[in-house]
Amino acid sequence: MEPQGPRFLTGMIRLANRIDLYNFGRWLVLALIIGVVAGLGAALLTWGVDGVADLLHHRVVGFEAPGHGVTESGGWSPAKRPWLLLLVLPGAGLLVGWIVTTFAPEAEGHGTDAVINAYHRKGALLRPRVIPIKLLASALTIGAGGSAGREGPVAHLSAAFASYLSQLLHLPTLDRRILVISGMAAGIGGMFRAPLGAAIFAIEVLYSENDYESEALIPAIMSSIVAYVVNASLTGWHPTRKRSLQRIRCGEV
Repeated sequence: MEPQGPRFLTGMIRLANRIDLYNFGRWLVLALIIGVVAGLGAALLTWGVDGVADLLHHRVVGFEAPGHGVTESGGWSPAKRPWLLLLVLPGAGLLVGWIVTTFAPEAEGHGTDAVINAYHRKGALLRPRVIPIKLLASALTIGAGGSAGREGPVAHLSAAFASYLSQLLHLPTLDRRILVISGMAAGIGGMFRAPLGAAIFAIEVLYSENDYESEALIPAIMSSIVAYVVNASLTGWHPTRKRSLQRIRCGEV
């Protein structure tokens, strides 16, 4: 009877011989680059939103809005000049509209929809100018109090960088599609600190039916983990939401 040890080693050697180390290393490097840039983009968007909110709400309007990590028991105060709220948001909206329509019209909207459209209809091609325009416009919109979130913007700008990187390296369309998925996953995973969930979201959000891009899963996971580490290293290793624990006595429920 053949020993289990040599049989296991033989199987591992055969598995290692089947792995294309060059191809794996290439995707590892690309995922690392995309993850670093996506993590920086998530941090810049966070700082931009907080900076604009502090300038317009706190200093101009005199309103202390709840921020990241505050509890329900405090962290806000009524506005000292509430009438200025009627000017802040429309003014920011006009400025954002002018910036987007002038420099990058494709940067309008949610962001994720633009990535999906480029993936299916434009060969995953996104212009690099989307990156600064989307970052600036989103920081102004969200910071001023607009009804928008950070998922779409960070996914859009990260995917735009991934597309630009593929164009610089003259990669084929199939590889560019995988990089765009990895960029979208890295942006979302870095911002919301959920790399595995972001990777799964990125490979399945492209289709309305029960389908997904399985080839992009591993690069998406790698880039998302790197983006999460970079963003958390810059903005802090704290949870995005905190809730205060309160004791509930019997009969109060």
